[in-house]
Amino acid sequence: MKALIHNQTTGTLTLNNSAPLPIPKDDEHLIRVEAAAITTGELLWPRSADLTESIPAVETAGVVIKAPSTSRFKPGDKVYFRTQYPRAGSARQYSIGLENEMAIRPSNISPEEAAAVPVSALTAWQALLTRVNLNALLATQDGHQPDHKLRVFINGASGGLARLAGCEVVGTSTNEKLVRDMGADEVINYKETTITKWLNSHKDSRFDLVVDLVGRASLAEAWHAAAEHGLVVTFVPPADMQWKFDLDRPAGISSTVTGKFFLMDTNGSELQQITRLIEDGKLRSVVDSIYKLDDYKKAFERLSSGRAVGKVVLQIQSENS
Repeated sequence: MKALIHNQTTGTLTLNNSAPLPIPKDDEHLIRVEAAAITTGELLWPRSADLTESIPAVETAGVVIKAPSTSRFKPGDKVYFRTQYPRAGSARQYSIGLENEMAIRPSNISPEEAAAVPVSALTAWQALLTRVNLNALLATQDGHQPDHKLRVFINGASGGLARLAGCEVVGTSTNEKLVRDMGADEVINYKETTITKWLNSHKDSRFDLVVDLVGRASLAEAWHAAAEHGLVVTFVPPADMQWKFDLDRPAGISSTVTGKFFLMDTNGSELQQITRLIEDGKLRSVVDSIYKLDDYKKAFERLSSGRAVGKVVLQIQSENS
């Protein structure tokens, strides 16, 4: 099969046209990959010294070819999932999926659109619904349920799930129409103004929950969007890859504000609920661009350009191939 190989030592990518097929273990599914999405920074994720080569693209849409006899999935099922690193990704014609990470993908979108869903949707789901208790967060203001909606600031995303959860949402993006269409009440165009300038001109706009999907200097600014007793969560590893789950509070931030770093969990049951929301038209997938596997260099160039709006997706095999 064709497989994209990342050499961890040299940092190079090479397309191998005669890579061996993966052999599924007793609890694994063999997946014919139709599309796989690549994620910013995944080539820099920390690795064990003995892992000299890997396959990128942790988001997959494909078809089950072989399944364990005890699995709820069967051959022919159209699925999608997020592979838990450091297992091999799916920039290859056949891949491996685990039952607890897989879900039947939405029937009303393409494989390429499905491959763009797992990381962003599961991140938002866990930030808003499983890792953070929204009612408890609001109640911490004075011990009682307040009379306002939970206010959420999302740095680097649209806030579709937050809007569904009944929150008031402000997001940062260069594509105001897209982000408003996907649920944000207000959009900060970071090409035209900084978070700090926007906050300075909106003195009364502070947020119960700040969700950061950008990191680094942008995260440092986003801290200032938090209200008293607010919570800042980021899903972006620090530049030095030294993960700290309790974040250091920057100077000038109230001691009542706390910060957490979360690692997104693969979760097939949550992804199945996301499938239903997409099929009901309540959530949508955003694809920036699609490239053939042979054009992987262009795909990674697009991803690293900083201009991508949505996911960059590799088209691996068509349904009839």
